[in-house]
Amino acid sequence: MSKIIKETFKNHLYFFKHLTLAFSKKVGINGNDIFRISFRLLSFVLFLFFFNTNAQISIGAKLGLTSNNTTNDTRNISFSESRSKIDFYGGLAANFQLNSFLELRSELNYSKKGYQVLKYLNQQNQTNKSEANSSTWGINYTYLQLPVLLHYKLIDSDKIKLYLGGGPYLSYALAAQKWAKLSINNLGNDEYTFKSLSEKYEFDTETKNDNRTDNRLDFGLIANVGIAFKFRKGDFFIETRYEHGTIDWHKFDGEIPKTYSSTLNRSYTFVAGFMFQIKEKSKETTIDSD
Repeated sequence: MSKIIKETFKNHLYFFKHLTLAFSKKVGINGNDIFRISFRLLSFVLFLFFFNTNAQISIGAKLGLTSNNTTNDTRNISFSESRSKIDFYGGLAANFQLNSFLELRSELNYSKKGYQVLKYLNQQNQTNKSEANSSTWGINYTYLQLPVLLHYKLIDSDKIKLYLGGGPYLSYALAAQKWAKLSINNLGNDEYTFKSLSEKYEFDTETKNDNRTDNRLDFGLIANVGIAFKFRKGDFFIETRYEHGTIDWHKFDGEIPKTYSSTLNRSYTFVAGFMFQIKEKSKETTIDSD
């Protein structure tokens, strides 16, 4: 048994070593690799804590909404402004109680991110916030996300738990959709109609004339705060979090143009969920001797 555990730990260390090298060299990772990364990270967390007989473990699910934008999403276009995009957010989670005030949470999430830009017809329309004859466009990325978060419990009573925390996340873009919406006013009044277009975005995997390819990998940091209400079967929690991506949407083969500005993900998320307790914290027993 000890030989199996030792070999498992050795394999995970080998994996994390090469994952670190991949990040440092910004090497692209394909879809199959990202699934292996997800399950290896999850199994690593389970390996560390499931064999800890003193750990309390709970699993659950969550749903919510996320407000997304990116850095540099207006591209310095005149008479334009960035607007946050609201999308769906959901996933599975596992909590591992480390001690009386710390717990580790591992998650596997389905998340949509991206941006949208509103282009006004002219300066007057922008000043008056008039969307007549304006256009809006954007792009949506669908990510598989794996965060690992450390929670510090500010309050932990019989009824409620208040916590804050943070940690890193790893994401991979499964798909993307680009869209546009044009408002048309041919009557010269305040009434206008919309014409919409949406199509699948094909990721650039080969370097072309601009020496640029799309980067489907994202790595970032999460800061979160939440409150949980305790019930007999588990905890109902409400949480808000901020996600800050650190990897650009694009990769360059060679020198990066001086006029280029990186595009990084930014998200505010509100979620609610329920955690079912599957393993209680073991109680130490003592034997009285006469």
